[in-house]
Amino acid sequence: MDRKIRFLLWVSIVVYCVKNLPADLRANPRLNLKEAASIDNASQQSERIAALEAENAKLRALVGPASVATTPTSAPSGGNAIGSDPSEVCDLLPAPFPSAASLWSSHLERIHEASRHESDPEYKHHDFVALLLHYMTGTRLERSIDTIPMDFGHVGRVLEVGYRRWSYFRGRPGADASKDPDAPRPLHVLVMGGSVAAGVVCHLNPSYQGGTGKRRACAWPRRLESFVNGVLGAPVIRVHDSSLGGTNSESGETLWRYGIFPPDRPHPDILINGYSTNDVHVNTIRKAQGRNQTLEASLWDNVQRFIRSVLTGCDPPLLIYFDDYLGNEQNSILDTMAGSQTQHLLSAYYGTMAVSYAGAVRDLTYSSTEEEWFSPHSWYEGTERTWSRQIHPGSGPHTAMAWTIAYGLLNLLTTYCGVTPPERRGRRGERLGTAGGGTSRAEVGGRNGTTAAWGHGYRATHGLPELRGVGRGGGEGGGAPRVVPGGPLPLPDSLPPVLDADLTLDAVSAKWVDEAAAAAAAAKEEEEEQQEQRPDPSGGRGGSSSSCASRNPCVLSFLAGSERGLDQPSQLDARLAPYLTMNEGWTSESDHGKLGLVPAAPEGGGSAPSGGGARFALEVKELEQPVRVITVMALQSYGPRWEGSRVAVRAEASSSSTSSPFSSSHGYRHLLPEAVVLSGEHGRSTSELYNHEIVLGGGGAPAGADLRVEVELVGGTTFKIMGMALCSR
Repeated sequence: MDRKIRFLLWVSIVVYCVKNLPADLRANPRLNLKEAASIDNASQQSERIAALEAENAKLRALVGPASVATTPTSAPSGGNAIGSDPSEVCDLLPAPFPSAASLWSSHLERIHEASRHESDPEYKHHDFVALLLHYMTGTRLERSIDTIPMDFGHVGRVLEVGYRRWSYFRGRPGADASKDPDAPRPLHVLVMGGSVAAGVVCHLNPSYQGGTGKRRACAWPRRLESFVNGVLGAPVIRVHDSSLGGTNSESGETLWRYGIFPPDRPHPDILINGYSTNDVHVNTIRKAQGRNQTLEASLWDNVQRFIRSVLTGCDPPLLIYFDDYLGNEQNSILDTMAGSQTQHLLSAYYGTMAVSYAGAVRDLTYSSTEEEWFSPHSWYEGTERTWSRQIHPGSGPHTAMAWTIAYGLLNLLTTYCGVTPPERRGRRGERLGTAGGGTSRAEVGGRNGTTAAWGHGYRATHGLPELRGVGRGGGEGGGAPRVVPGGPLPLPDSLPPVLDADLTLDAVSAKWVDEAAAAAAAAKEEEEEQQEQRPDPSGGRGGSSSSCASRNPCVLSFLAGSERGLDQPSQLDARLAPYLTMNEGWTSESDHGKLGLVPAAPEGGGSAPSGGGARFALEVKELEQPVRVITVMALQSYGPRWEGSRVAVRAEASSSSTSSPFSSSHGYRHLLPEAVVLSGEHGRSTSELYNHEIVLGGGGAPAGADLRVEVELVGGTTFKIMGMALCSR
């Protein structure tokens, strides 16, 4: 038992004894513990011993079974009711609450052991991991915390889920979580990212070549799940990896907005945006140039749109922006920090969390740009040491990235327990740094007509004094209470306005209030619409929130390659089979790692005839909700093969159930005045995914109607459709 643990155990025993002295002894401050013990009776001594064992068990649970020698505690007694109060997790920490840095530094042995990769049973990377851990100190990791959430009530609810799961399995060592129907659900973490998060070249390392797994098995999302569960000694979190090479925050926003995830994927408690490297990728730069935008402007728009899409959705998860970019897409160091600056400013503005691995280790990389422990390998190639582009790191950085995010979660725990009063933990709308430890928007009400004194959520607790009521704002004989004028008003119950060059100080308050009112009206209208419709049988995001599962705005959505069960042509065929009612010349094909629907080549090879009329139709019967927007996610590329590439998209709904003004035929009414033509070529030497949104006329296809969408090749010899979404918005 190390010295610190012995000290903490001794302090906990002393504090407990003092708190549990009989009343007559507590009344005499001169009575010492030895005298108290001498006059206490045997039954009280037995009760104290039992209580101390319980306290000791808490400490053992925190620091691990090898640190404190006590008798085992009995198993928790039942299922989902265990650990329902998030404040209970705070009771596990010593008082006063330690910092994340001190907890990290006190448990390096456990951290090192939990970092062993599942494919390295002999721990051949033992020394390499130990050296990485030597550098990743608590103080260095503290530098990775860029911003913290404003809504710490949300943090409390996340901790509640994790603590309930941990409590259950800590009392059932060796239990199989997958076969226990009574087990509380895990804490669901969704990672959305590009090729770095997907683990490209992760297997490379300066240590033993092996024992890292390949790609996703090696990448930081898988390591994060293994590491956190290893440290906690229970299967508390489950990380769902939706990373896909070539995607960025722009395409990630589309995936989120349209719910393009596996049907059985649960709605996440925590969402990690891991697109930082691809947000500054050369393809993103070229795409911005094609729009006459700078990289900085493109970054700002894409990241802000992603944040707003997540935070305005149903039951928004705890959003964490993760900055992993230490590549050399740019050579100017200031240019490489454009993404970090955007992440910091927007996360601070919207009150979300941002964690920067790059910020924690930049000094190590800049002091030696040939190091490969913490940055991408092979910036210098060959005997002549030629500078080359490389953004993908090996297993060392992936190990350290998992630690960085885990440390961010630990920081949330210690901050939550340290600043949130016990009676307010886990309440919705608690914002760090406001009066009384956090003010609930629901508590203080709206702003309409309530600009008089509203109390600011002030409570005379935890050392804050009672207000004397002395000041301007009220008369002696009644009327409005005396207040200190000029204070802030209740926060509008919506996101702040879009942050752009047009937002000004003299207009921001009124704009925020107006947008909050409009958002409330829209939410009410949507809720009424949802109540009139049947639940979505496709499951949407599914899982932990059934209400959110039924609010997936799309009756059909897919993006080939976005999930492991949809990365082969046969899997794409199977996904579309229930809806494909006509196919004349299209096939599923994976080319250069990009899966999609393409016009089939004729037998014997070659290309499809130019504008040869290859077409297919998808039909959704008896819509569970309206469809007003069709989005086609198509590849745009370059070269002779793509010259003149064009498709025409048509949509129609059953005539008896739509009010579309457009012409009808064979029992259907058109939802577009004419076919929408999409291009598959562009003038840049890249292959990029574009989202084409088609707004349907006549209010679209209503719930209960049959919807039919037809796509026809009308120009060139090829086109690639990688995804589609038929949605209400």
